[in-house]
Amino acid sequence: MKKLIILIGFMLFIGCTIRAPEKPFIITYKFPDAANCGEGWCKYSYTDAKGTVRGFCDNELKYSIGDTIH
Repeated sequence: MKKLIILIGFMLFIGCTIRAPEKPFIITYKFPDAANCGEGWCKYSYTDAKGTVRGFCDNELKYSIGDTIH
């Protein structure tokens, strides 16, 4: 029971500390044909206005490094 309470507390703490991304986003990394994205898709990383870095998969020709998404 004690472990369950600690686990729930930890999950609440982590959930409260995750920051939501804030526009504008700047594409900072592009990796074509990434294994986790599939053929013809690209792994992108972006940095938001708060400095948070996140990644996503999208069409290989859609973005270039330095593109700003508003």
